[in-house]
Order: sequence, then C-alpha cells, then structure tokens
Amino acid sequence: MIRAVIYFCLILALLGGYIMFNGAVLLVFACFLTLLAVVLVGTLLWQKRRCRMEAVQGNDVAELGETAAARFRLVNDGILPAAQMVIRYQVYECRTPSKKEKKKIRLQMKGRSEQYFDCRVPSDHSGVSVVRMKKICLYDFLQIFSCHLPVPGRPEISVLPPLHQAELTVTPRSGREEMEEETDDTQKGDDPSVIYQIREYQPGDSMQRIHWKLSARTDQWMVKEFGRTKERTAVLLWLDLRSEKETAELLDRFREAAACLMDTFLKREIGCEIVWKYRGQEQRFTIASEEDMYQALRALVRTGFERNLERANTARNSGKANAARKQDRTDTMQNSEWQPEIRQGWRMLRLGVDGKLWDMERCAAGFPGAGSGGEEWESVRIEL
Repeated sequence: MIRAVIYFCLILALLGGYIMFNGAVLLVFACFLTLLAVVLVGTLLWQKRRCRMEAVQGNDVAELGETAAARFRLVNDGILPAAQMVIRYQVYECRTPSKKEKKKIRLQMKGRSEQYFDCRVPSDHSGVSVVRMKKICLYDFLQIFSCHLPVPGRPEISVLPPLHQAELTVTPRSGREEMEEETDDTQKGDDPSVIYQIREYQPGDSMQRIHWKLSARTDQWMVKEFGRTKERTAVLLWLDLRSEKETAELLDRFREAAACLMDTFLKREIGCEIVWKYRGQEQRFTIASEEDMYQALRALVRTGFERNLERANTARNSGKANAARKQDRTDTMQNSEWQPEIRQGWRMLRLGVDGKLWDMERCAAGFPGAGSGGEEWESVRIEL
C-alpha cells in the first residue's frame, strides 16, 4: 500500500513539474508511469481471479506430543506466474484463544501450478488448535500493487491424550445386580429369543424347534438352533467437569485418565458408556469400538474449546466480562445438582478433575499427573 501511494505521488509530481516548467519529458514520463500502473493493476486483477487457496481435508487428529499441522493448497490456474504472495495466519490453542501466535510466509508460484504448505500447531497439551488465515496478499511483478485473495475456512486439529491400559479388577457387589445381559448368536445355547442358525431337520430333533413358516415355503423340515445370553459387567463412566479452576495440566490429566479408562474397559470387553454435562447439555457415548472411543475423545477435548470461545464471545459482544462470569456461575450451579441417569444393572463410576475414580463413596483408583511416564500409568490399578 505504501509503495502504491509513493508511486502515485511520483506521477503527480511529474505532472506538477510539467505544468510549472512546461517540460515535455516530464509529461511523457508521467504518461508512461500511468500506463504501466494500468497494466500492472489489470494483470493483478486477472491473476486474482485465477489464484485461490483451500484447506486440504487430511489428518486432523494428533496425539499429545506428536507433530500436528494443518495443510493448505494454493492453486494458480493462470498462465502468468505469481511473483510474490504473502500469507499471514494465526495459530491459537482452544483453552487460550486470546494468545495467538502470528506467522508470515512468502511464496512464489509458476503458472498453471499448485503448491502445498503446512501450518504447524502446538501439541504440548490436549485440546483443539485452530489455524486462522488473516490475509493472503498477491503482488504484481514489480511488487508495487497488491490485492487480497479470499481466505479459506479455519481448520481444527484435535490433539488427543495418549492411551494407557491399567490393571483392572472387578468384584460384583453382594446383593445387587451388577451384570448386563447380552445376546450372543455366535455360539449354541438354549435361549429361544436368540437364533444361532436354521438348518435342515435331523432325526432326534425336537418338534418344538421346527421353523413352521420356513418349512412351508421350502417343502422340507427346517429346525431353529438357539443362541445364548451371556452376562458381562457394564459401567457408566461419569466425567465430572465441575472445578473451581481450570489449567492446562488439570485438563490434560483429566482427559488422559478418561482415555485410560475407556481403553481399559474396551480391551477387557466391559460394557461402557461415558457421559458428561457441559453448558446445560448432556453428552453420552457408548464405547463399543475404537471408533466410538476416538469419537468420544474428540468431543471431550472440544468441550474446553467451546466453553472458552463462548465466554470470550460473550465478553466481547456485550463489553462486560461480568456477564460471562455470571453465566459461568449459573452453569456451575446447575451442573452441581445434576447426576446422569443409569440403566438397571449398570455400575456408575465418577471421574473427578482431581484424577480420582470414585465407585460410589469409595476411591477405586488414582491417576498420575499429566506428562507422567508409561511406567507410572502401567502401575495404575483399578479395583471395582
């Protein structure tokens, strides 16, 4: 912008010199600079229509401590090269959106080409990191004039806590129903509600197991073989987010402990549901596979991001930070009176922000702090 102002001031100075001194050379030089500006601006606008930037849909998940990056693609569909492109962007972490890391890169592109570049994000703490493009400036060949390209969306990188597997001991409570019934159609049994397979009649089969409708359609006797119902321990894991203070270390330990519990229950084939309440909304996930577990973890690390972002927006839009703090106190009071609903025959466990797992009034396990080594996590014992 400054170069363009200086350029036009030079043209005005030449025109002023022509008027004052009647110098034909000054007039010719001013006309030449004016024509050159028209050519440069016209070429720049033509390039603007043929250059674009877009976010590449790739791996948007990283583990704590791993290298994480958001990838972008620059495309130049025109025949002319892009002499200079200056890209300014910001990277900020979900828990501290006000602390933005500003970066700038310079690129050059050939005609009819595309180019990829990565924006690295911090992965020191679990959460969601956002990459926001501020400006994409395209310059002409002499780098006098510039224009802005449309900025793409804001890609988000979810930094998940590492997975640890703890030692687990389960003891059913006396006098209480602690087992969930689950149908199993992979093995023979005697439960009429579960069909293992349907086969042809063989001598000695009971007439009560004949599949009458299928036998009528196939004109031969068909017999049902029953499956079985097996029992397994089932738990409801309540993630209690209530806390007077929120630091990156506390959230890392809390999320790492939740990931450890989900992975342990999944590997031990224990039925598990995970639930928490945030901003008046209950979120519940059934952990039956690794995909379910990662989906729950991505929602969990996003929770802090939504809260901080909503708090910042409230303070910025209203101009009063007290309104945001008052809303936080109201949500905390509502959450303190809430407890999740639990199915019959399930055991409820509560994980607090202090890294302790509670089985009713008994502490079932304690988890090490964030960043602890694998040996400390391997020594964790969960007794239910």
